[in-house]
Amino acid sequence: ENFIRGSIPSELGRLDRLVSVSLGDTQLSGSLPSELGNLSNLEFLYLGMNFLNGSIPSELGRLGHLRELNLKSNRLSGSLPPELGS
Repeated sequence: ENFIRGSIPSELGRLDRLVSVSLGDTQLSGSLPSELGNLSNLEFLYLGMNFLNGSIPSELGRLGHLRELNLKSNRLSGSLPPELGS
């Protein structure tokens, strides 16, 4: 088990060479920062099984290389932004 607590820092969006982010099954809370949409090389984003809330930012639709997105078992609301399907 991981016990990373707190929110996802918006500064994570500056790490534009990241290919994979795996922070599932930790104790992250708060909202998804829109700056994650700046991770232009990201292929895998695993944030499932946390305590994230709010909506999914439309900026995630800018992740042109994204192959897999896991946000299951959080407290997110609303629907998937249409930008994620393009």
